[in-house]
Amino acid sequence: MTRQIRLNRWLVSNAGIINGRSVEIGPLGPGVNVVSGVNESGKSTMVRALRAALFERTTFRGQSVSSLVSRGTKNAPRVEVDFEVDGTLYRLRKQL
Repeated sequence: MTRQIRLNRWLVSNAGIINGRSVEIGPLGPGVNVVSGVNESGKSTMVRALRAALFERTTFRGQSVSSLVSRGTKNAPRVEVDFEVDGTLYRLRKQL
């Protein structure tokens, strides 16, 4: 049985260069979606935060999560991910 999984949207707050604000990407369409922007606009930070939200444990204190904390702050990065699995909608919220 093949599952149909689709990422709809993700939002990142207080992570890396995205300190003191939130950036939302979505709604995403089916197929290939392209995220573009100028250098140092937060594209890589968004992808690292998405990866941490989906694949890292909340208590994880390793390199990938600690690299999301903005320099000179103690703000905890926050990630929200909306996705579908076989047509059922889910929302994942993580404070890293």
